Amino acid sequence: MEKCMLDDQGSQNDGELKPITFENLEKMKTSSGDLYWKKGDGKLIKLLHSGDIVEFSKLKRFQKVTDHLFINEYTESEFIERGLEILNQLKVEESELARLNLREELKELILPIFWRGESSASLLNLVILFNSAFYEIAPSFSEDMDEKAFSLHRRASLYASLMALTSYMCGYTHFSLLKDIYNISFFNDFSFSKREYKSEEHIEIDHSENSFEDFQKSGYYNLTNKQLSKLIKFHHESFSGEGRSYQLNINELSELEKISIFLESTLSRGEYEYTRGDGDKFLWNLLTAQENENEVMASFREYLFQKFNDNSTKEEAA
Repeated sequence: MEKCMLDDQGSQNDGELKPITFENLEKMKTSSGDLYWKKGDGKLIKLLHSGDIVEFSKLKRFQKVTDHLFINEYTESEFIERGLEILNQLKVEESELARLNLREELKELILPIFWRGESSASLLNLVILFNSAFYEIAPSFSEDMDEKAFSLHRRASLYASLMALTSYMCGYTHFSLLKDIYNISFFNDFSFSKREYKSEEHIEIDHSENSFEDFQKSGYYNLTNKQLSKLIKFHHESFSGEGRSYQLNINELSELEKISIFLESTLSRGEYEYTRGDGDKFLWNLLTAQENENEVMASFREYLFQKFNDNSTKEEAA
């Protein structure tokens, strides 16, 4: 293995580089690590960050000068393969009891790392698992985001994964519904790729409604459950009724809308840089009570905490 060197931006990454063929890159939707091209003088040039969309059309030009690229991976293939087995089985399962049992199997896979911290892994494992199982947005969507809002994609990928996972834990077990919840989550910030906002006030008032309108016009994803498009409109609301656009309070929101608002207000904004170990107890920390939090938000956080912290057997839970 080759040790990772300083890249052209001067950043340092832990771990070891492995060669990756263009054939394997073509199959990849989301980069499972930082991707590099090694120049003739041995210098490494970073082409993709971990968690970036893999647009193979932009990478294949390197085939003219090299047989392979190099990747510093942050994922564990066994975890992702097992997770995909569960979610692929969920896709064809018609029995509600069986779908609930599969939920418990998914918890058994995820919670030792992301809840209890018994072993260490990157959040990127969750992102790639749910991306592999659910992502079905038209390729031209990433081209739109690449123009003006590409930096939002890594956060959107994590947000969408947590939306699908949390919804499943709360009892939404149908694969088609979870797939819609996952994919619609990428459009919360879609308006940033389509429109120019001149002021922060303009963004706060119009951003959600514009994202909703731009999604409806785009045709990039066809919702089976049409009502879920409202998640875009309400993702910046507040449980107190002091949201940016509609001023809906917690009693006027559906459970899925509450989950969306909770995650939107809880996840930090900006570009996500996935690292080894950034998933350790992530879900536990996300859902643990925060100091000086308002009562309504604290209550909903506790509600979600209990959904993940249910220690009953698979049969009891089902």
